[in-house]
Amino acid sequence: MGLGLFYTVLSRLTEAEALLQQALQGFKKVSGPEHTLTLETAKCLGDVYNMLDRFDEAEDAFQQAFLGFKKALGPEHMSTLMTAQSLGSLYINLDRFREAEAMFKQTLQGYEKALGPGHPSTLLTAQSLANFYITQGKFSEAKDMLERALQGCKALGPESPLTFGTICSLGLLYTYQGRLSEAENMFERACQGSKGLGPEHLLTLEIVKSVGLLYTEQGRLDEAEAMHKRAFQGLEIALGPESILVLDTLNDLGRLYTKQDRLSEAEAMFNRALQGFEKSSGPERTSTLVIVNNMGHLYTKQGRFDEAEAMHERALQGFEKALGPRGIETHIPTLDCLEGFGDVCYKQGKLQTARRYYLRAEHGLRAVLGADHERVRRLSEVLEEIEHPFSAL
Repeated sequence: MGLGLFYTVLSRLTEAEALLQQALQGFKKVSGPEHTLTLETAKCLGDVYNMLDRFDEAEDAFQQAFLGFKKALGPEHMSTLMTAQSLGSLYINLDRFREAEAMFKQTLQGYEKALGPGHPSTLLTAQSLANFYITQGKFSEAKDMLERALQGCKALGPESPLTFGTICSLGLLYTYQGRLSEAENMFERACQGSKGLGPEHLLTLEIVKSVGLLYTEQGRLDEAEAMHKRAFQGLEIALGPESILVLDTLNDLGRLYTKQDRLSEAEAMFNRALQGFEKSSGPERTSTLVIVNNMGHLYTKQGRFDEAEAMHERALQGFEKALGPRGIETHIPTLDCLEGFGDVCYKQGKLQTARRYYLRAEHGLRAVLGADHERVRRLSEVLEEIEHPFSAL
């Protein structure tokens, strides 16, 4: 099992899977299915399956380990808590957000009680919960969690993956909030800390991908393209062409090309990403719907308004189904979809329909990003123009 774990750390996942499968069969045969060595190996194999986007296999392995540990060792044992954290990460990938949050909170409380707030396991769980909050648009909760984790990481030093992983998450949060100078500072620190891992490590490539998002927001589009292509090439080698991270990088490139009016290239990127997400995650998963929504923006730019409306409608209905009416209120992709729906209606002269979508988007983005964010200001100006069309003259 040890060599399998070593290959997992090195991101050599195919080799890790083969060795962990072999170890699991051996432990089952020698020690039985409920022995802790069998359960630990199942949990490690589940982590590999999760990284390979093989979610059904991951859930089977995690559930075997979680239930076994809970029975043999109790709900507060470290092995039980570690498996609960892995289940939380899996549930995010499956759009089971309430279960994900419950697992992370259970793990965090257990670690704090048993190990203290500054233990690496506690800090990693705090980082995972913060990343979950970022995806849900709960930015104040994410900021509190990350700042708390970063304070604890001081004892680990700047080159600890926990430290620069937390710093990278703060950089992403600041990027989404429009605090771009602060985001750049965070990413510079994360890049410096991750040098010891090498340029092809998964954590390094995830930082590179995040830097590409920042450069896109800063308008440094050539640099953004270089970052996204580097991330894409490295992730494709490490994880394979159908990995969710690889497909999401294609989506990043599609968004970038849309900004550059390289619309044919953007469409090609989005189509590849959409086909991959529909195959690996299904047509109704929120990760798939993000691509659908981005294609709606592209079609609006191309003047393909009926297709744009269809894409935004599909995305909006899917987000509402997955997250519920309360969940979409702060969900950035949903708010982006509402804004895009407003744009396509506005361009067709459907001003009152556009106004309804813009109002919902403006209300949500104001709550998440604040009144001074450029997106909120832009929506306020458009709404003012719709409601008082002659005031701008």
